[in-house]
Amino acid sequence: MPNELFALDQLTTITMDGNKNINGSIPTLVGHLKHLKYLDLDDNALDGTLPGELFTSTSLMVLDLDSNKLQGSIPSEINFAEKLTFIQLYGNELTGAIPDLSSLKGLTTLQLQKNSLIGTMPQSICDLPKLQHLWADCKNASQVVCSCCTKCVV
Repeated sequence: MPNELFALDQLTTITMDGNKNINGSIPTLVGHLKHLKYLDLDDNALDGTLPGELFTSTSLMVLDLDSNKLQGSIPSEINFAEKLTFIQLYGNELTGAIPDLSSLKGLTTLQLQKNSLIGTMPQSICDLPKLQHLWADCKNASQVVCSCCTKCVV
């Protein structure tokens, strides 16, 4: 992703999905986009970790990063993006425990399947009032233990 993109501080939408030529990591400069509402970079070749700076945009509502090669854990800074309603992170190489997302009161969709996440789905996620779609790797006991998932995959 060109660094010049992040100088467009009034930018609200980035949609570059299904373009296998987009690779590398998500630059920390994404934090400069304070008005970003919609980030769709699914089905690319992005790698590296999810930068905590991504969630400094308090306007962010849609985060679609599925089907990439993102690694590491889901940063706790995700809770700063309180307007998030839709998160798709499936089909990456994410690891570790699923963080508490209790500040995301408007979240309707959370798809985390096809990663290497482990542990128990936090009850705070199960208790989110608007959550309708919660998918995780919960068919195998060595993956995610989830009593409230709407779909468990292997």
